[in-house]
Amino acid sequence: MIKNKRNLKIAMSLLIFFVSICICSSSQALTISWVDWTSQDYYTWGEVDGNVNGVSVTYTGYFQNAQTGGGINFWSYNPTTYTAPPVVDNPPPDSDMIRPSTYSSLVIHTVTFSQPVVDPVIAIMALGDNTHSTWFQFDRGFDLLNVGSGYTGPGQLWKSGLRLIGKNGSGLIQFPGIVSSVSWRTSKDYSFDPIFQVGISDLANPPVPEPSSFILLAVGISSILTYRNFKK
Repeated sequence: MIKNKRNLKIAMSLLIFFVSICICSSSQALTISWVDWTSQDYYTWGEVDGNVNGVSVTYTGYFQNAQTGGGINFWSYNPTTYTAPPVVDNPPPDSDMIRPSTYSSLVIHTVTFSQPVVDPVIAIMALGDNTHSTWFQFDRGFDLLNVGSGYTGPGQLWKSGLRLIGKNGSGLIQFPGIVSSVSWRTSKDYSFDPIFQVGISDLANPPVPEPSSFILLAVGISSILTYRNFKK
């Protein structure tokens, strides 16, 4: 009886230890996957298409241009502006970007995901200029994760309700929760149009994984204890 209790304590200790490791591992920051924009309808009202982690992503609205296969990597200038450890550890890796037009405040800009994603982020560079502010008004709440200097130099970026306001502002925002699309309007502005890039950390409904090592360990411990009891 004493040995059985000792075996049970050993088994429970091992399980608790392994669960602790799993919890610690799951709490680590997830690497953001940034959209690979692949096609665009240049200088017109239309769309830009891309994909990330098997999810199709589409931007619709009026835009000046997009980079889908090379060009200046604006994100490489002070890249930490577009990170916010431990939530976002990695900035956009290449030159992909979209430059939405701020010609009219009536235009609706929308990014749509082919399936829901969790906590998507948007990196933004040069919202507004140094002399006056420009805003993006979103259709959902967001968190301003970081503000810093970008390709066009230092600036300001701040949040007011559903608006992101900038004076040559560069930084990173996140939309918490499960998201299928994000839409926004802009203030009418004839200055330098900002650019943006979209990233995701996970899908809302990821594929069901194979049996985990936790289950395998539990089965192994149970088998060992059964075998030891059988030998008595």
